[in-house]
Amino acid sequence: MTLYESPCWDPATDQLHWVDLKRALLHTVPWTDRLPPQGLPSDTSVRTRDLPSQSLARTRDLSSHSLVRTRDLSSHAPTLSLVVPSEDGLIAALGTGLATITGTTPPPLLPKEAVSPLLHLAGRGRSEESGRSEESGLSEGDGRLEEAGRLGRSEESRRLGHLEAGGRLGLSEAGGYLEGGGHLEGGGHLEGGGLRLNDGGCDPLGRLWVGSMALDVTPGAGSLFRVTPEGATRMITGLSVPNGLGWSPDGRTMYVTDTGPRVITAYDYDLATGTPTVPRHLITFTHGKPDGLTVDSEGCLWVATWDAAQIRRFTPEGRLVESLDVPATHTTSCTFAGPDLTTLAVTTKTGLHLIPTRSQGLPPTPYKGPLPTPGCTPHPFPK
Repeated sequence: MTLYESPCWDPATDQLHWVDLKRALLHTVPWTDRLPPQGLPSDTSVRTRDLPSQSLARTRDLSSHSLVRTRDLSSHAPTLSLVVPSEDGLIAALGTGLATITGTTPPPLLPKEAVSPLLHLAGRGRSEESGRSEESGLSEGDGRLEEAGRLGRSEESRRLGHLEAGGRLGLSEAGGYLEGGGHLEGGGHLEGGGLRLNDGGCDPLGRLWVGSMALDVTPGAGSLFRVTPEGATRMITGLSVPNGLGWSPDGRTMYVTDTGPRVITAYDYDLATGTPTVPRHLITFTHGKPDGLTVDSEGCLWVATWDAAQIRRFTPEGRLVESLDVPATHTTSCTFAGPDLTTLAVTTKTGLHLIPTRSQGLPPTPYKGPLPTPGCTPHPFPK
């Protein structure tokens, strides 16, 4: 079963990447002038739901294109939910952790030395003080790992609030021990149960943001982390399925999608410190569910809409102005690709489609944090 996600344009290499979340596959295609379909979509027309729509006539599915190269990361983690470019490779969200992927043309099955862990989740953390952010760092603890990187169902592991069976830690190699204690600062506590990382993106200064969610999609169990050279900071809590992230062209507004309650929230964003404040519900979906998103040069949001076979374009004020039909019901994410950033790359559950547009995307910002030494012990995410 496939689930394509996280289309990622890398201008440094002129390559388009996307992932198969469920099979932990990374797909890459080099850009050529012949990849995108020629010509623009037809003029806007009104559909039966009274939503403006554009024709499907100029889309192209690249998922089985002969130029696509596929890399298998399933030996490192059970899921691959995100890739973003860095200055020296790619950053990937693999299962419960972030890792760097190095090498421009690795073999289909990536060797262990090509994937270097950065950070990993230590368990499902729910703070009793909602909204409190905590700085990360190496902390000592005694959450013992069993073979294959899984924590057992022992009473001790439940008491400590660490992951139980099924919450795989694909990137932890700290001698069979999980770093990070079983308590939160400020009176919070950890609960048993599995987590994985989900969607994310880089802000205009190259800070990486990545969301976590419960494997059983428990409402409110997810968080949004900010990753910098100093480590990770939990910035937003109480999310269910954190998905599309984006920033306005001036970097002063941050957009966060939570697919569970079908809302996109806008935050005032301090670009100098990387701090979101003043959350306000921008868009609530009644038909379909918001998934991944991207922002164009005019500041409009392009939102992949699951269960609606559409990409919807909204103004910065949240007004729907356009929708693009996609030949698949389950639309997952989108990004602008190509040297001129006018082609929309759209992932669906089973395909990757290119759609020429009259808009232009914002240049992607690579992750500008440090790269770890291969084989190093990953830092834990704050709990």
